[in-house]
Amino acid sequence: MPLTLSHQQTEGDAVIALDGELDLASAPDLAELAGELVRNGADNIIVDAQRLSFCDSSGLRILVSIANELRPTGGRVAIVNPQPVVLRVLELTGLDRTVMIDWDPPEGA
Repeated sequence: MPLTLSHQQTEGDAVIALDGELDLASAPDLAELAGELVRNGADNIIVDAQRLSFCDSSGLRILVSIANELRPTGGRVAIVNPQPVVLRVLELTGLDRTVMIDWDPPEGA
């Protein structure tokens, strides 16, 4: 299933909603959007993963890259509402210790 990205940006936070599969083919789209949001002033990136059905190593690499880009300025990446299969991948790879994981829907999403 192809990945659909939608986003909202407030002052310091940007919410990116993912719907579908985050993989080798779609990871560059997430990287491009996140980079654009950071350049436009986002300090924190909130990834709404409620409808994310799959995430491979390419997707994980992009999430780490976004977190690394935000870290020097005190920003962070938060993944909210991950599906069990995605949460398991985050836990197995240790990414759950790099990004914040929450189960509350982001405001305005």
